[in-house]
Amino acid sequence: GYRGAASWLLCISALANLGVFMWLFGVDSGMPMYLALLGIVPYLIFPSEQRSSAHLLVLFGAAFAATLIYLRAWFPPLVVLGDLDVIRVFNGFFAVGCAALWAAGFLWIVDDAEHALEEQRQRADHLLLNVLPASIAKRLKASPGTAIADKFPEITVMFADVVGFTPLSEK
Repeated sequence: GYRGAASWLLCISALANLGVFMWLFGVDSGMPMYLALLGIVPYLIFPSEQRSSAHLLVLFGAAFAATLIYLRAWFPPLVVLGDLDVIRVFNGFFAVGCAALWAAGFLWIVDDAEHALEEQRQRADHLLLNVLPASIAKRLKASPGTAIADKFPEITVMFADVVGFTPLSEK
């Protein structure tokens, strides 16, 4: 019930986690690549009515990354892991792997939504054919919003109400 708050909590904790890792292992370890992923995540997890929150979080993440990279000389790594090239390559592959998994998940959700939309469209078409003749339903679907009534100048339609017809017909 608190999707927006949960999204904020997830993104802020991810930024804090990356900040700690960059503080421990240094900016040159390749950890800023994960910040690039955090430029995508808010748009995938925030509800559509809180899109401005996603913009704000991405801007904050970009400023955070720029600050850490700019100040990296002031904060040498606390833990030296070994060959930085290997660590950078590992972080690069892992970041790309995460992005690929997110993209696959996003496509799965989109495909599922498109399938559900097609089912609803077929259901609506079926209901329309139950109410209207097929030729009228086809014209209505071909040009929605336009009048579909035909005009026949030699025909007149009259609607009439006979007073007392309902009680009379009941007897």
